[in-house]
Amino acid sequence: MPWSQVQELFGDKVERKTRPSERRMALETLLPEYALRLKHKGVTVQSLFSEYKEKYPDGYKHTQFEALIRRYRLERKVIGHVEHYAADQMYIDFAGDRLEIADERTGEAVRMEVFVAILPCS
Repeated sequence: MPWSQVQELFGDKVERKTRPSERRMALETLLPEYALRLKHKGVTVQSLFSEYKEKYPDGYKHTQFEALIRRYRLERKVIGHVEHYAADQMYIDFAGDRLEIADERTGEAVRMEVFVAILPCS
């Protein structure tokens, strides 16, 4: 059946079902920016949701908002496989921010770097 006949028979009902809702289109325009911002330190889905609800009070609830962001990020996630032999190479890095520990003698807080090294096995 041609689309023109479907529209004559069902009118707006069909168009509403096939076209994304206004709130879906609004969120989809924000998803690329939100995905980038989530890579920055301190930015959480909760903080983005609070910002989103201020702009769009009738928008998605938290659970659906989080699911849509997760789906968007997974669809664009690039995964690479590295072939290696057990203990052939060592991967090293410093783990995030410096940690503070208390000096046992003085009680003074000392900032330290955490060094991480792994030997791949599989």
